[in-house]
Amino acid sequence: PIDGQQDTVSTENPTSAPSIAPTARATSRPTSAPTSKPTSSATSAPTPSPITSATASPTAVPILQIIDFGADPDVIMSRCAGDCDKDADCEEGLICYQRDAGDDIPGCKGNLNGNSDYCVFPQ
Repeated sequence: PIDGQQDTVSTENPTSAPSIAPTARATSRPTSAPTSKPTSSATSAPTPSPITSATASPTAVPILQIIDFGADPDVIMSRCAGDCDKDADCEEGLICYQRDAGDDIPGCKGNLNGNSDYCVFPQ
């Protein structure tokens, strides 16, 4: 209780407009309409919906060492692995990066094998 007052106040006859200042005592039950201004203190529970804004900077993707299985390998390849011929040769979420001799492989480092193509994240 505040200064000997009761813990709650009846809201049997609520006003039609919001109050300018908060009441000195809590109401016995929640009101049916939201307040016109945010509260001055934080809630104790987290927000139930996810954050929809992006982070200030993206998460860095590590540079991986190139792995070359040679022509027509019989395996599904991970990132920076080759020689792939089509996206289906790569793990899910990767594409087969078709390159010309001498082109670098995005996100990969190491010795390249001639015209081999390698699995990478889509750009």
